Amino acid sequence: MQFEQTWARDFWGSQVMKDYIVEMDTTQRNLLGFPAPGHRYWTERTIAAVQDRYVGMDMADYRAALRGGGARM
Repeated sequence: MQFEQTWARDFWGSQVMKDYIVEMDTTQRNLLGFPAPGHRYWTERTIAAVQDRYVGMDMADYRAALRGGGARM
């Protein structure tokens, strides 16, 4: 399931959707199209930008994978 192809697309950017994404775990976010931890998308810069957009989102899995502590995709 890709985020761009779901009902959730209509809510992208809304506070309700931001709150929902913050509460999701990494696997749930993957189902919405977030790159998995270890994907080349994730850098210190993109992690910081996503955390700024989704205040309170746990970025530990993404940071761990960036440091080599997680599965690579």
